[in-house]
Amino acid sequence: MTAGEVAVSPKVGVAFSNHLRHVESMSLHPSGASWISHLNVVILGEPLESEENDLVFPSQEFSSQALVSSPEQYRNMYKKSIEDPAGFWSEISSQFYWKEKWNPEVYTENINVRKGTVKFKKMANGGRVNSWTCINFAKNVQDNLTRGFCHELAQMCQISGMEFSLDPVLHPLTARPDHVERALSACYHDAMTILQP
Repeated sequence: MTAGEVAVSPKVGVAFSNHLRHVESMSLHPSGASWISHLNVVILGEPLESEENDLVFPSQEFSSQALVSSPEQYRNMYKKSIEDPAGFWSEISSQFYWKEKWNPEVYTENINVRKGTVKFKKMANGGRVNSWTCINFAKNVQDNLTRGFCHELAQMCQISGMEFSLDPVLHPLTARPDHVERALSACYHDAMTILQP
């Protein structure tokens, strides 16, 4: 199918053109479902005709109430978070109440073994830890030993005075040492799926 052609769905008998239209009212059906007269059809592997025509922007009223009200503000925040992570996260964190203020070192990371001890730390102290998980990168350590170690570590944190939940969000994950970033990403996405309402 080329750009500009109209596709017809054999199941529904609905024609789709190459436009995307924002549905402004969901009051047509109780479930919020409604018929969209123009829908962009994209075939995987083919370039989009024009991405600019496919963008749907929120209303001005909605944007004014958002924490990040424009794409430009988002890009500026993202740039600052990359260039100065400690300053960026300190600024964000200062908007919340903290029982105990965090260390000046808000963010440190080293995932290169050649540069020293591997560490990835964001605000380890100065608050409570409600959600955590454990990743086992050792080939010869069994899962039950990993679970036991993680539970003992959580107890040790509680004994030292931290507000620390004893139950992990996810069961301990086992991964190869050369898949650190992949394992962290998988844990993050799985945890967000569970924790987000």
